[in-house]
Amino acid sequence: MHRITTLAAIVVTVVLGIFLATPATAALYATGGGVFELSGLWMVDPGNGNASNVWNFPGIAIYAGGLAYDPATDMLYATGTTVADSGTSRLFTINRFTGVATPLAGLGSDINLSSGGLAISPVTGVMYATGSKSEIAPHQSTALFTIDKTTGAATLVGYAGGNCCTGDFGIMLNGIGFRSDGTLYANGWALGGPSYPDSSQSHLYTVDLATGAATNIGPSGVTLGRSLKYSGLAFAADGTLLSLGSLDAASGTLYLLDPATGAATALSPPGLPYGGGPIHFGVDGALTFAPPVPDTDGDGVPDNLDNCTLVANPSQCDSDGDGYGNRCDGDFNNNGFTNAQDTTLFRQQLGQPSVGPTYNQADLNCNGFVNAQDTTILRTLIGQPPGPSALHP
Repeated sequence: MHRITTLAAIVVTVVLGIFLATPATAALYATGGGVFELSGLWMVDPGNGNASNVWNFPGIAIYAGGLAYDPATDMLYATGTTVADSGTSRLFTINRFTGVATPLAGLGSDINLSSGGLAISPVTGVMYATGSKSEIAPHQSTALFTIDKTTGAATLVGYAGGNCCTGDFGIMLNGIGFRSDGTLYANGWALGGPSYPDSSQSHLYTVDLATGAATNIGPSGVTLGRSLKYSGLAFAADGTLLSLGSLDAASGTLYLLDPATGAATALSPPGLPYGGGPIHFGVDGALTFAPPVPDTDGDGVPDNLDNCTLVANPSQCDSDGDGYGNRCDGDFNNNGFTNAQDTTLFRQQLGQPSVGPTYNQADLNCNGFVNAQDTTILRTLIGQPPGPSALHP
């Protein structure tokens, strides 16, 4: 995995008259394309879709598969493939604190979960996935599986729909998510039938956990780009249903879904230029809510990415690049402690220029000046080692 130490969010001002009561205690994770890697894990603002990259994964393809959080283990799970064995679907565990992704045993060649959904029942703890299964007589609808969280083995539950050409057929379910009462919802589409006069539209479904059969709720109303056909969805604790989806052919956004009708409302302001949506890692990935990563100092940077975990430094300024932010690093000569030697070095920098983004090492608060404010900060660091920092354990 690769860490991105600077979290760059795309800033979009939300002017919609929509209030989301999503608890501030929940973190919304998404999978998609990575930064200079095939796949990445992202954190998405559930109020507007602004996204920041958390981890990047070389050698694995989970950008279009499912993602689920297991509160029993505090672990993320994803479905996809490895680059070395791209024809074999498998389950991955992801440590969201370290970014370590571990593949489990591959599934048989007859099961493909690389572009399906993944979710864990809040009632039973059972993991479910959507995907395809090869049969002697090919089936045109996707299948529902239960997944063993320990081994990754998949067991067929049943199919979402039938084959051509009686009634609605070819029901293709992708992203899935559980409501708190244990009802499973899915994004998807159909090849044809009387309920689908426009097969280009994505639809919202409920899924029978005993049979895998899908019940159509209604269309999303989104037809641009890849719409919501292949996108992940997730319920917040308050019952709010969110989904990734296309805003146009060049960017995506977060949508608010009506669980009763399937209608989707973009959580981005109207009138954005082409490609101006907040999601640029693709919309075929998955969503899941999880408890937030601790942020002990309250600076908006999770502890596992913070270069000063006990003192607020939202800029994460680190002039000497040693993994300790300036705000907790008065060890200017890097001998392991802040002492009289560092005081002498600091005095030599008083009044000297400090220009971002690197800043003067003695500019401890990174405000563009080495002055009395930094002197006050330095006094609190005397006798202490630098840090603590998650980037320099």
